[in-house]
Amino acid sequence: IAGALGRDWVRDIVGRADGNPFFIEELTRSVLHHGEAGLRLPHTISEVLLYRLRLLPPELRRTLEIAAVLGRQFPQSLLERLLPSGHRASADLAELQKLDLLVVSAGPGDPRVSFKHALTQEAAYGEVPADRRRELHGAAARVLEQVHAQRREEVIDTLAFHHERSGDAARTVEALAACAARATRVYALEQAIVLLRRALGRVVELPPASRDATQLDLANQLAHVLTISGQYQACLELLTAQAALVADLQ
Repeated sequence: IAGALGRDWVRDIVGRADGNPFFIEELTRSVLHHGEAGLRLPHTISEVLLYRLRLLPPELRRTLEIAAVLGRQFPQSLLERLLPSGHRASADLAELQKLDLLVVSAGPGDPRVSFKHALTQEAAYGEVPADRRRELHGAAARVLEQVHAQRREEVIDTLAFHHERSGDAARTVEALAACAARATRVYALEQAIVLLRRALGRVVELPPASRDATQLDLANQLAHVLTISGQYQACLELLTAQAALVADLQ
């Protein structure tokens, strides 16, 4: 590297990266790719990643941003279903892999796609406008519902992840409750409690016609988990808070 860049650049890169190997790699790549003349070294890893992502051709950038919405790792077929009709993902994936942004792991069945670094995925995700993110999360959830209709529980965590970020409160509540029920069955009680509290937090977004009944159902499920986990005071406080709602329904 010293021979390719010169000692001053190496010193600046090492000093700026403060010993972070990934930062050193990305800074070095940036200098080698764009040349030394007039280049200003980014101050943070996020800055250098954004600079690199924004220089991608539009098609590659779109594919990478969709990939970022899908998460750190996902099946290639899911990405293909979210790309525009007729667009072949394989060419984009090959190029993004060549650029050390993604890794495609071939094996039996559907190849798995993963981001080489979590920070790259976070940077690409942050570049997607909020409305577009919600739209893509909703589309990913719909595809998963279709593909896994007969074995939905296998992907219920991923479904909850996408529904929760899509803005669809009803499907979010249902998926979180399903995750909590599975956690309860295997006695992962603290996880079930967290999931049910998250579901209860989204009840306010439901249509008025179903809001109260759903809240009571979730509260009863949470009370059951709190009881079997020995959290009796928390259970009492929960049920006391629901008393007024029960009276109103009667």
